[in-house]
Amino acid sequence: MAKRPYKAKYNNADDLLDNCEIRDDCYLWPESSCPMPMMSPKSPLALKFTSTSIVRILFTICRFPPAGPRLISMCNSKWCVNPYHHTESKRIRQKRFASGRPNDVLPEQEGNRHLIAPSDEELMAMRPKKPIHIKTLLDSAVVAGYDAEGITNKRILLTPKRKDIPTATEDRPIFKIKLRDEPKPEPVAEKDEGPSWEEIEFGLDKMIDHISAQRKAKLERNSDT
Repeated sequence: MAKRPYKAKYNNADDLLDNCEIRDDCYLWPESSCPMPMMSPKSPLALKFTSTSIVRILFTICRFPPAGPRLISMCNSKWCVNPYHHTESKRIRQKRFASGRPNDVLPEQEGNRHLIAPSDEELMAMRPKKPIHIKTLLDSAVVAGYDAEGITNKRILLTPKRKDIPTATEDRPIFKIKLRDEPKPEPVAEKDEGPSWEEIEFGLDKMIDHISAQRKAKLERNSDT
């Protein structure tokens, strides 16, 4: 009985992305005992890219062959393999922009281009074809930008800080109510309302009587003389 031809599990970007869980534009590779998302070194895809790193292979297929030995994750998820959530070092990015063609192979990559990735035609054939992956990656690229700084700490900032729920005890209540001292009424100063109308009338009468008595006395003195 003839053996069935071996078919590799991973042959292109769609195969790798299908193995991930999509969450908030992240492609989360299944967690394992490996320190990072990796595939078997005997995998045909790993042999083509001389790398077992899922992130590096997807970055090369979907974007361009990276120049440095490692990629920097700008995502807060260890198992995210979204190529637009990773970037090269600042030094390499500056070189790419200075060349005027940031998505092309740098001059120093020309000599080992065949060692780090298949031909451009083969890379083009490996690119995502499924609409869900095309849309997710496109949305990721718009948010992240070329250097992936658009997602820096984005989810951390949007995630509310967890607060421990306090537990009440007899000697340590959760809420303490501070009794407020009742305001004391301010002493009301006695108003000087002045003399009453009756007092004024009484004073006027006394003044009139006094004036009348003075006039009468004066008349009596004048008549005697």
